[in-house]
Amino acid sequence: MSIATTLGVGSGIDTTQLVTNLVSAQREAKDTIFKAKTEKLTTQISGISQLKSGILNFSTALTSLIAGGTLTTQPTTSDANAISVAGIAGVKPSGAASQIEVKQLAAAQSVSSKAFADANTPLGTGKLTFTFGNATVDSATSTMTGFDAKALPAAISIDIDSSNNSLSGIAAAINKQATGMTATVVSDATGARLVIKGATGDAAAFTINATETAGAEGLAQLNYGPGATSGAVLNQAAGDAIVTFDGLTVRRPSNSISDLVTGATLTLKSVTTSKVVIGSSQPTSSLSAAVSDFVGAYNELLGIVAEQTDKDTGSLNGDSSVRTMMSMLAKLTSTPLVAGGSPSTLAELGVSTNRDGTLSVDTGRLNKAVAANPAAVEAMFNPTQKSSSSLVGIVSLVSATKPGTYAVTDLVAATGGKLTGSAVPTAFDMPLVLDATNNVFNVALDGKTPVAVTVPAGSYASGADFAAALNDAIQNNTSITVLASIGWDGDHLTAASKTLGSTSRIEIGAADATVSDLLGLTNATRATGTNASGKIDSVAAVSSGSLLFAASSSAAKGLTIQPLAGATSATITVDRGLLNALNDVASSLTASGGALYSANERLTKAQKDVEAQKTKLDESSAKMKANLTRQFAAMDSRVAAYKSTQSFLEQQVDAWNNSNR
Repeated sequence: MSIATTLGVGSGIDTTQLVTNLVSAQREAKDTIFKAKTEKLTTQISGISQLKSGILNFSTALTSLIAGGTLTTQPTTSDANAISVAGIAGVKPSGAASQIEVKQLAAAQSVSSKAFADANTPLGTGKLTFTFGNATVDSATSTMTGFDAKALPAAISIDIDSSNNSLSGIAAAINKQATGMTATVVSDATGARLVIKGATGDAAAFTINATETAGAEGLAQLNYGPGATSGAVLNQAAGDAIVTFDGLTVRRPSNSISDLVTGATLTLKSVTTSKVVIGSSQPTSSLSAAVSDFVGAYNELLGIVAEQTDKDTGSLNGDSSVRTMMSMLAKLTSTPLVAGGSPSTLAELGVSTNRDGTLSVDTGRLNKAVAANPAAVEAMFNPTQKSSSSLVGIVSLVSATKPGTYAVTDLVAATGGKLTGSAVPTAFDMPLVLDATNNVFNVALDGKTPVAVTVPAGSYASGADFAAALNDAIQNNTSITVLASIGWDGDHLTAASKTLGSTSRIEIGAADATVSDLLGLTNATRATGTNASGKIDSVAAVSSGSLLFAASSSAAKGLTIQPLAGATSATITVDRGLLNALNDVASSLTASGGALYSANERLTKAQKDVEAQKTKLDESSAKMKANLTRQFAAMDSRVAAYKSTQSFLEQQVDAWNNSNR
C-alpha cells in the first residue's frame, strides 16, 4: 500500500487533501498573475498582428490599384475595330497623336496537301526539310516562283517513320518543333488534308522538301517550293504588315507592333480606308478618385490603431511600436513623391491631417491640382525613373534607389573583343575556292573552347561574300552560344564578339594554313573588350561588362545604368511615388528589425518567459507536495506508534485492575 493511500490512517486526519490544499494555497496568487500576464500578452500579440495585416493590406491594395493601369496615361485609338491599342508597362505614351493607315495586314504562309481518305492515311517515310526565307509568288497562279533562303531561322528536318507517317502523325511532329509553324488536319466531304502554316511576315515563307525512303515513297506529295510539282498547294502567301505612320510607309512582320508609337502596342485588325488617330488619355478622374480612396484607406488603418490604443480597452495603449508606426504614417502627406516640380506631396494636393491623426481631402483643391498638372499627379502615384539621354539606359528597379536627381559623367561604353585580319589586297583576285579539304574554321568566343565551323563549299569572288558565308556558318552553329559579327573592310577581314566587357574576345583561324594566310588570319591582331566606365553622382561607378553600378558609398546606391556607344553624360531622375513611399513604411515596420516585428518578437519572448515561470512553479509545487507528503507520513507513523503504546498501556492497566480484585 502506497504512502499516499495510507496517509491519515494513524492520525485520522485527511492529510492527502490537506497537502493538496496547502500546495494550492501557496501557488494560487502566482497562478492568477501568470494567467493575467498570458491573457494580456496574447491580446497584445493579436493586436500587433492586426496592425501588421492592416499596413500590409494597405500597401497591397495600393499596389493592385497602380498595377491595374488606371492611374497611368493610356494610349487611345479612334477606331478600335481597325487598330486596337494597349499600354506598355513602364513606358508612358508620348502624348503626341499619330495618324496611321493600314495598307496591308501581315499574313502567314499557308499550304495544304491534296485530299486523302482520312487523317490516318500513311504517306510514306523519310525526312521533311523546311527552309525559311523570302518567297516570290505569282499572284495569278498562287505558285512560288522564287525563294531566297535565310540563315535564321535555320532550316529544320523532321524524321518521318512508320510511327508518324499519317497526316495526323506528321501534323504532331511539325507542332513539336519550336519554329512558329503549326499543322492541322482539316476534313470535309472531299477527304482529309494536311494544312501547314508558318509565322507572319515576308521572311517567314517556307519551302518543303521530302527525302524519301526507298521502297516507302509518298512524302514528296507534301513538297512545296519553286519547281515543285504534284505537291502541296498555296492557300495564302506570307506577307509583312504595311502601314503609313504619319505619312511614312513602314513594314513589320507582325500585326502586333510595339515600336512605332511610344508606350503603345498596336494590334492591326483590318485594312483601313482612312487615317486612324492614335493618341493618349490622362486619367484625371481616376487620379482624383485614387487620392480620396487613399485617404479613406489611411483612415481605416488608423481606426485599427485607435482600437488597439484605446486608453480603457486597448491592449497596445502606450506601446512604443505603435507610436513609431503613427509617426511614419503621419509623414506620408509631406514626403516628396517626385524629384522637383510641384505638386510633389499629398499635402499640395489638398490632403491634410486632422487633430485626431486622420486625413481629410479638400476636393476642390485636389481637382484643381489634377486639372492643372495631371502628369505630375500621375508621377506621384507611379514610381518612375528616367534618363535624359537615350544612350544611357537604366537597368535597376525604380525602388532600388532613393528618390533624387543624379548626374552621370565621364561615361565610356563597353566594347567587345575584336579581331582584325592583316591586309590582303589580292586575296580575291582569283575566286577563293573552298571544298571539303579547306572549308573548316576554328572559332573561339569569349575564352570558350574553339568550335569547328564549316563554311559552305563553293567559289567566293569577294571578301564580302566570304565574310557573309562565315558569319552565317557561325550563327547557325548550335555549339556556339555567343553571337559574333563577321565583315570585310576594304582589304581585310573583321570580326567582333557581340558580348561586351573585359571577358569579350574572339579568335578565328582556318584549319588550312594556306587559307589562313590568304585571308590574313595568320597575322591577325586581336583586342580584348573593355568594361564600361564612368561616374555616378560624382563617385566612380563599379563596372561589370556593359553595366555601371553606383558605389555603395554614393547617394545613388542601388542605381545601375548601361551606357551605349557615344554616351558621355546624362541626368538620372528617380521618383519614388506614393506606392514605394508606402511600401517603404510597411517594410520598415514589418521587416526584421522593424518596430512591429520587434514588438512581436518582444511580446512572444515575454509569453515564453511566462510559460517558463509556470513550468518552474509546477516543478516547485511538485517538490513541495512531495516534501509535505513525506512529513505528514512521518507524523502519521509516529501517531500510530503512540496509539499502539497507548493501547498496550491500557491493556496493562486493565490487567492490573483485574488482578487486584
